[in-house]
Amino acid sequence: MICFVEGCSEPVLKRKRCRTHMNEYNRNILSRMRERSPELFKGYTLKRDYGIELIEYNLMFEAQGGACAICGTLAGTDSCNNNGSLKLSVDHDHSTGFVRALLCALCNKGVGSLMDDPTLLRKAADYIEFHKANPNKAIDAIRKVLSNN
Repeated sequence: MICFVEGCSEPVLKRKRCRTHMNEYNRNILSRMRERSPELFKGYTLKRDYGIELIEYNLMFEAQGGACAICGTLAGTDSCNNNGSLKLSVDHDHSTGFVRALLCALCNKGVGSLMDDPTLLRKAADYIEFHKANPNKAIDAIRKVLSNN
């Protein structure tokens, strides 16, 4: 069976549409849902992406006092860096899918960028602490080598 969209000759995936047109159809539906009912859309994306209900998210948010579980920054503040959103990001274990807590965008990106690896996170902390205690150590060593040449 061929996609019913005029000019398309791709095989049907479902609902008489090919993969490309099905994706477009779904994006349009989700866009309309986001516009008409942001709370319904938030509930849908939480369930789809993390397997939790909106009420569970709201209870976690309240239990954390509306603050990031790592840095303690309140949602909606400039330092939270969630683009002015009053919500926090859902942090989850990428290997198991289990939800851990709610984080601000910066902490969520930091944990994710270091691949949820506690060893890397500890090394990053040690690195920062070392360079705070020895602010010019690396550049001083390079300058010393350059001055000997």
